[in-house]
Amino acid sequence: MNVENLQYSLSTSLMQFIYSMLVIIAVSYFLYLKRGGKPEFFLVYMLVGAVVFQFCHLLKFMPISIGFAFGLFALFSMMRFRSRTIDVRDLTYLFFTIGIAALDGLITEEPFYHILIWDLLIVGMLLTGEMVSGSYRKTSMLVTYEKTELLQEGKYEMLIEDLQNRLSLKNITKVKVGDVNFKKNTAELKVFFKNDRKSENKS
Repeated sequence: MNVENLQYSLSTSLMQFIYSMLVIIAVSYFLYLKRGGKPEFFLVYMLVGAVVFQFCHLLKFMPISIGFAFGLFALFSMMRFRSRTIDVRDLTYLFFTIGIAALDGLITEEPFYHILIWDLLIVGMLLTGEMVSGSYRKTSMLVTYEKTELLQEGKYEMLIEDLQNRLSLKNITKVKVGDVNFKKNTAELKVFFKNDRKSENKS
């Protein structure tokens, strides 16, 4: 390989690396971190993406079988974070990071628009999954409530507003009334709200 070919190969690989990292950073920030992801995982995704891309890039110039390469990736994936439990969403973005970095790092002779199309398809599927799962991501809590006068018909909006102010929740979707204690003038309420992952991560 002469100097011109070496410089061309190096510049092409560098451009592929920058592009791949921009995709990973953009998805990790706007889809993961901005939607309640853990800040420490944002750094993990960047570093894992960079290492996997370089590893796959080196594999292109080594006489190594596909099966052995996938075995190395399987070993690499099993080694990660074995000491702690990983949330399914965190693991999904880790898999996305490894997949994008491996795909972009292993492609050699394909035109750039082929890489762009495949990456856009994967990002589009991830975005669709986030939108669908986010609409179903709800949880609930039991509350002992003393303002029983707000349980009367026609005061549901006032009840929601009062609960949101007291519980510091802005996304209450439904309230179910349970047992009512007339002696203590209290009621057991089951409050349903969309899961705010940011508040979970801060706690």
